[in-house]
Amino acid sequence: MKAKFLLIYLIFIYNFFYLKVLSDQTKEIESIKEKIASPLKKQKDNFIIKWEKIEIKNDAENQENKRFNIKWEKEKIGIKQEIFKSNFEKFKDLDYRRQINIPMLSIGKAVPTSNTLNTGDYQITFSQIAPIKSAYYGGGTGNQNYFGSIDYGVNENLTISGFYSHSDDPLHRQMKKSSYPIANRWSSAGLMFRWKKFNKENYKLAIDTSIESWDVKSGGCNTYKCDSTTKNIFNSSNKAVNNTNIIGSFSVPFTWILNKNTEISFVPRAIFLPSSQGNENGSGEFYGINTGFGIGIVHNPFQKIKTFNSIYFPIGSGNNSFNTNLVFQKEIIFTSGINFSLDTKTAFEGYLTNAFGESPSTSILALPSSNELIFGARVIYRPTNYDWSNINEEEKFSNYQLGGLSVANAYTINNGKSRIKGGIDSESTWWYRYDWGASKLFNIDLSLNSISQNSTTNNLFNGKYHDLNEIILRGGGTAKIFSQDRGDLITTSLRISAGRSRGWGWLFGELINTYKINNNLSFNINPKISLSGIANPSALGISLNSKILPGVYFIPETNISISESETNWTLALRFFPLENKFFEIYTTNSLSFIDTGQLMRSNKNSYGLNIGLIF
Repeated sequence: MKAKFLLIYLIFIYNFFYLKVLSDQTKEIESIKEKIASPLKKQKDNFIIKWEKIEIKNDAENQENKRFNIKWEKEKIGIKQEIFKSNFEKFKDLDYRRQINIPMLSIGKAVPTSNTLNTGDYQITFSQIAPIKSAYYGGGTGNQNYFGSIDYGVNENLTISGFYSHSDDPLHRQMKKSSYPIANRWSSAGLMFRWKKFNKENYKLAIDTSIESWDVKSGGCNTYKCDSTTKNIFNSSNKAVNNTNIIGSFSVPFTWILNKNTEISFVPRAIFLPSSQGNENGSGEFYGINTGFGIGIVHNPFQKIKTFNSIYFPIGSGNNSFNTNLVFQKEIIFTSGINFSLDTKTAFEGYLTNAFGESPSTSILALPSSNELIFGARVIYRPTNYDWSNINEEEKFSNYQLGGLSVANAYTINNGKSRIKGGIDSESTWWYRYDWGASKLFNIDLSLNSISQNSTTNNLFNGKYHDLNEIILRGGGTAKIFSQDRGDLITTSLRISAGRSRGWGWLFGELINTYKINNNLSFNINPKISLSGIANPSALGISLNSKILPGVYFIPETNISISESETNWTLALRFFPLENKFFEIYTTNSLSFIDTGQLMRSNKNSYGLNIGLIF
């Protein structure tokens, strides 16, 4: 059955897309050539150099001096120059408006649109979702789902996406058949193809399809170094059920452009999911083939802000939800959120939904074991967009661009720059972080760290966050929202990061606020929180950055506990032997300088050395 479905699907892809791509690419290349050649030709016509022959008389004075005094003068272009400048500013403004208006490929994952990317453009997306209500087996969020994708515009009418999603937390609600949490894992990887068939002034119609490999595991154990096992939900055995399924989706989104600020999409969908799962000990019911209809609306009230709402109605066969009695049923799927474009390269989304699946074919599925409200966050980065921003950020190197230790400051590094920081302490705890200026207002970071000491026993999740000497990998991003250098009252940035420790996913966020009194003194006040299936610790970070001697800064920091965390402190001296290079000596009782470790206190004080540079 799987092989037959896959063969039919591949034949469909060939017929609908492959021949169309070949015929469109030639037209597209010619169109691009014309677009490039036309403005260049116009510029050439406006800047013609006219040569005139000058006759020089052979008079006695020139013969005596044996030289000619020819004075060259630059002719003022005048009106033509002003016209060119005016046209360029108009083009710049139009292109800025085009790029800041990010095309939404879906209105919530369950309702795709008919939008496609421009030829050669691509975007990278990361998102994470979690239920608002905590899981019954712990104080944290539970049931987080991670998603990443790359979308590429083959031409104006064809966009291809590669994606991966992963969730491995136990079922969120207690099943009636088990008194213990039941392990559950959904992992999906695949491709999405969208071919825009019609593109008129007021409407667009596309064919959207995906094919995925969906790994479904129930029972067993998914946690790090676990030594226990759980039952599955598909049969009465104590053995895990682990099936790899070929699934797919087919949609025909029709997008009606109501006006320049509003568009509505109507989407009939067919989702091909397995109707059962099991192992050699038997099988049980699963979702099955689903059909339904989605409606979504996107409104653009301000240049950088979009609101979006969608609803999906399951119709016909199949189900998209099951409850604690393992009864499968149909549930309406809704999504409501806001899209904010920080600049032409970076956008963020925050939304509420009851859809737990993140891939195209699982997007109509509610939270396993319950139909509950879920919150989500998404970052979209578009490297191929040009940064037309007129924002003049600080270009010179400054102490503030180096950040803090356990308390960050709101300053980002410049566009295209890199920052490397790292250190080790007396207890052999080490850390490393790399930051890159993705745009003028957005930085991307990647960190590695290893903690060689335990937290205090007073901590509510002592022993649950890390194992000694375990390597923890995290990735994140920082968006600068306000800036004193641009005339704002305070510099404010939002940073979010994600990673795993001991098999649990940890989402960390902080609102970083820096007030620069002068070039020698600033202070920071940063509320911060970490979310996971274990706990949700929060704290308030406070620090000073004070110049005490030329090239020497004193940095005291503290993280004051708010909930499920431990108050800690750090004292540091920062030195600049060379411009853009620095080192720090410090003492601290913070468990780690990386994210969640900032919210915990170690069982003993330590001292250490950090070094770093910007290039």
